[in-house]
Amino acid sequence: MLIEDYEKNKGRFYIVKPQASSQGKGIFVTNSIDEIIAKQNQSIVVSHYIEDPYLIEGYKFDLRIYVAITSLHPLRLYIYEEGLARFATRKYKKDELSKGNRYAFYFGERSLSLRLLPF
Repeated sequence: MLIEDYEKNKGRFYIVKPQASSQGKGIFVTNSIDEIIAKQNQSIVVSHYIEDPYLIEGYKFDLRIYVAITSLHPLRLYIYEEGLARFATRKYKKDELSKGNRYAFYFGERSLSLRLLPF
């Protein structure tokens, strides 16, 4: 399925994440199917990278809403009143990926930002 998508959308970027990791460890963005296939021996999640995301004043962001599912039949869930909003540490520049900046996608992981971005 991934190879078919890759063939239909040459040049599209994908974001690859280890299945059981945190703080951005092992995440990378690529438009090379060979790089993705090389990681197949690990449990990974591969998604289309959104190259034109919604921005707030030029910054990428994400919103986390927490839900507890206590029953499936009947469906019973609880949405927490509080959530989390994370914002990028620098403005998003769409052309950074095409220039080879593999870290252009990092935006909210404080631990990554401190390691990778010049402050």
